[in-house]
Amino acid sequence: PVAGLSLFLLLKAFSSGCSALTGVEAISNAIPAFRDPAPKNAANTLLMMGILLAVLFSGITVLAFGSGIMPKGEETVVSQIASETFGRSFLYFFIQGTTSMILILAANTGFSAFPKLAFNLARDKYMPRMFTVRGDRLGYSNGIIFLGFASIWLILLFNGQ
Repeated sequence: PVAGLSLFLLLKAFSSGCSALTGVEAISNAIPAFRDPAPKNAANTLLMMGILLAVLFSGITVLAFGSGIMPKGEETVVSQIASETFGRSFLYFFIQGTTSMILILAANTGFSAFPKLAFNLARDKYMPRMFTVRGDRLGYSNGIIFLGFASIWLILLFNGQ
């Protein structure tokens, strides 16, 4: 029983770390768009993102600890902090809306990055050739369509939970 729990905790820690790092790949994928010297500018951008992440994480941790807030299944920690700080006022709903918009943008990164990854894998013959074809809008439509159907399949498989 202990080994099973240890594996579960390891996988939980890994998945939490992966979700905390979302956005890093967007910067690394956009290096060609950086002005020269691109590597230095990309490194500065990653450094700033890391500092911002550390400050936000530390702030949320201090506020949650100071307010005695514990994670609940029905309400996020950020929502509890906002509710405790501002009540159910305009600022509470502003924070909730802003958080929702950030999550929507984060969900979009998969649809912008996966087609490029599938193209590179298909070019190296690790995925079907159909992923190398550009669509009418010069995007890799087959990758986007595949990811869309895979997302729908996962939602149906797990009943959206």
